[in-house]
Amino acid sequence: MKNCKFCTIILLGFLLIFSTKNVKGDVNFTTDSNVEYKVQTTGETVVTNTITIRNRSSQLYAKSYILNLNNVNAKNIKAYEASDQLNVFQEKFEDLTKVRVELGDPITGEGKSRTFVVTYTDDTLATKTGEVWEITIPKLAQGNSFREYDLILSVPEELGQEAYITPEPRSVSDNEGRKLYKFQKEDIEKSGVNGGFGLFQSFSFILNYHLENATSQKVDREIAIPPDTSLQRVFYSKIQPKPTNINVDDDGNWLANFTLSPREKLDVKVEGSVQIFAKPRKLITTSPTTLLENLKPSEFWQTQDEQIHNLALELKTPEAIYSYVTKNLNYNYDRVNPDVSRLGAKLALANPDDAMCMEFTDLFIALARSAGIPAREVNGYAYSENAKIQPLSLVADVLHAWPEYWSDEADMWIAVDPTWESTSGIDYFSKLDLRHFTFVIHGKDPTTPLSPGSYKLGKTSEKDVFVSFGTIPEERVSNVQIEVSYPYFYQLFNKTVNVSIINKGSTAVYNIEPKVLYGENVANTTYISVLPPNASAVLTFQVPYGFLGRKVPNNVTVLAYRSKVELPINKNNIIITQLLIFTILLTSVLIFVHFKAGNNASFKLNFLTRLFKSLHVFTQKNKNNQKNL
Repeated sequence: MKNCKFCTIILLGFLLIFSTKNVKGDVNFTTDSNVEYKVQTTGETVVTNTITIRNRSSQLYAKSYILNLNNVNAKNIKAYEASDQLNVFQEKFEDLTKVRVELGDPITGEGKSRTFVVTYTDDTLATKTGEVWEITIPKLAQGNSFREYDLILSVPEELGQEAYITPEPRSVSDNEGRKLYKFQKEDIEKSGVNGGFGLFQSFSFILNYHLENATSQKVDREIAIPPDTSLQRVFYSKIQPKPTNINVDDDGNWLANFTLSPREKLDVKVEGSVQIFAKPRKLITTSPTTLLENLKPSEFWQTQDEQIHNLALELKTPEAIYSYVTKNLNYNYDRVNPDVSRLGAKLALANPDDAMCMEFTDLFIALARSAGIPAREVNGYAYSENAKIQPLSLVADVLHAWPEYWSDEADMWIAVDPTWESTSGIDYFSKLDLRHFTFVIHGKDPTTPLSPGSYKLGKTSEKDVFVSFGTIPEERVSNVQIEVSYPYFYQLFNKTVNVSIINKGSTAVYNIEPKVLYGENVANTTYISVLPPNASAVLTFQVPYGFLGRKVPNNVTVLAYRSKVELPINKNNIIITQLLIFTILLTSVLIFVHFKAGNNASFKLNFLTRLFKSLHVFTQKNKNNQKNL
């Protein structure tokens, strides 16, 4: 039996007085319900159930009405019929509140009806988590008990702009400073209403990494730090010690590099904050090669297994695959321990009652890839208020796993969470909430890079991941700097230049096109799709000198993302230096010839003739090359 986070309202039945025989209530009555969830600015929700019961028989009438409220903090329960207040009786069990409403005077006769109202308040349906108000309305159980069932969610504008809401409302309207979202029975039978209000969510984080070089040689080690994705933007306030560089792999992971001396142990501390967005940003592109990699089988994604492949051919779409996984796998809370082994898709299918978030994710990925849909795994932090409803399976540092699939229509990765839908009954396919914080992405490889929290020395339960609600930094200005170096002391006919484009800001910079200008002309350019904070990219080029400085540009300028550096060019110095070097070389040769030939004048004359002819040919070639430029 799957759990539900909030109440599931069940029409238990009617207590009836019959004049002739016992008849089931759903045969002899029709029931219509109109429910309003009116959220207050304090977070309290006023729930108003307007219920109409119509007799389908002249021989019986309804005497009372019963509601079962599961996992609800219902307060101030009242019932009214017209201007009369009705008697209400309630019994509380562990997670159940049983409400019985005694109806008024009998109303008899076929086709006759009565309408009454049941109200209560609840302070658990709307909660503020960080920067976002999250609202969860229970799904409708036993919808066939109602002929019609309409639901209105009323949200004050003070709660903020709508970030997401699922399922899609039948209509949205404005009324006296409120947004009204209307749903019908068919919309909320599968899952309830899940909405978020606020532009984004913010978390602050501290991550600790423990590295060791057990060898007698210097080695390079890398760690994965949380990257930007289409749904999140990361700000780094501290990476200590500073990495030698930060690279981006094909899956979009950010890998910080460190050089460790022989036998060195190194602790790395990373601090920052993250913005979680409701609507994706299209800053990050995925190459066709990467999409092909995200279709391949792996140790845990057995796409070529006969059972998995046949099932994928039957299901075909991401939504059908997601629905199958959520309905056929059951979360096993007894398996949650630090040493749990990952089953993979094939064993998850064979053992549906032993699933954790890894198995929900692996089965979804394997089925999607086998159906020709690129899919990948995400490991990260997910904020959960109830481990039973929203479990976190990677217990070493309270982490979670969920899949993403590629949508050709949207031209982006779509994140879903089959684990949490299975355990909570909330729709995590149509829209992910603002509680999921990506640490690493596994597309090319199902196990690497390791997620933060996994870089430990020996067997230790030390906590290395600390995440809490926070705010983004006030100072968010990018800081890209250009540094120039010359790898060689002197070159005769050109100058090699290394230009480092360094991001010294707190957040990544995108779509950088460094340019080298000779005067007004572009002589060299490249493209940097993303430059994470503390990362650098190197552009190498050569400034031409030519013979006697004939190819030297008047000025050399390097441009990169709002930064500009002009290289010092002194043509006169270049010419003087070349002449000086030629003079020294020529003098050295003449001295050598003088001492080598002694008094042999004929040898000296022939040698000098050949030397000057060679210099003449060299000079003419340089003149011709200069004309051709």
